[in-house]
Amino acid sequence: MVLLKWKSCIAAITFTAISLAVSKSALAVSLYSVTDLGNLAGEAYSYATDINDSGEVAINTLGRSFFYSNGSLKTISPLPGDNQLAVTGINNLGQVVGNSGNSNNFTGNNPFLYSNGLTQPLPIQDAIPYAINDRTQVVGGASGLGPFLYGDGVATSIGTPGTVAYGLNNLGQAVGILNSGRAFLYENGQTTNLGTLPGDGYSQANDVNDSGQVVGSSGLTGVNDSRAFVYSSSTGLQDLGRLRPTDLFSTGLGINNLGQVVGFLALTITFLPQMAIVYGLFFIVIRLCTT
Repeated sequence: MVLLKWKSCIAAITFTAISLAVSKSALAVSLYSVTDLGNLAGEAYSYATDINDSGEVAINTLGRSFFYSNGSLKTISPLPGDNQLAVTGINNLGQVVGNSGNSNNFTGNNPFLYSNGLTQPLPIQDAIPYAINDRTQVVGGASGLGPFLYGDGVATSIGTPGTVAYGLNNLGQAVGILNSGRAFLYENGQTTNLGTLPGDGYSQANDVNDSGQVVGSSGLTGVNDSRAFVYSSSTGLQDLGRLRPTDLFSTGLGINNLGQVVGFLALTITFLPQMAIVYGLFFIVIRLCTT
């Protein structure tokens, strides 16, 4: 049963520390406080998938999903007839997207929109939505449509099967990975192959801000040997590198409208039966230049 298609081929990820990687042009580094949201009513683990500008968070546990706002948690219910779910994205209106399914009779991923305490189905068959913007547009991947852009009650295919859209900004620009293993930027009905960093054979785009800047990863064969990148139409792909030569890979996961990038660095991989656990660091790159 596939409730959440990960953006890499790693089976499980364990985050052990937080680090700051700052560009040379940055004059100062902001300090951050960390709030423990707990393991949520006895769940074995929990993880946050997205946060909006008001600090509201979409959260998954092993079997449930939650909407966090102003210190309180609200349980998000799966669609009628389903008993499992996973949430993926949240916008500044507090709307959350995700997908649900039935573990006893799985027939596909059922995408939904959670808003004002209600879980409502999206009119897309067997799909996983990954991002939602403030216009309530949604992007993701579907078995029939391939990558899709949903808005105003209509889901439109924006590519070929095997392609997936992972990120979306408020202008309707979408990013993701083509079925050829290359990052793409979609806008105004046109798809641009963003290519790779020099010498690489793979790339993936994870997020795009309202200036059209894109973050993702580029590697020889996949995410597991990749380097984080930031892209703009004026500069092309720029390598954000890794903190140390011994780091296994880095990937850019999010970018805001100031051009600040967050992502993940892998330090080591421990292989357990049927599982690969990655130990690493979150990073943030603070850039004064937003071109």
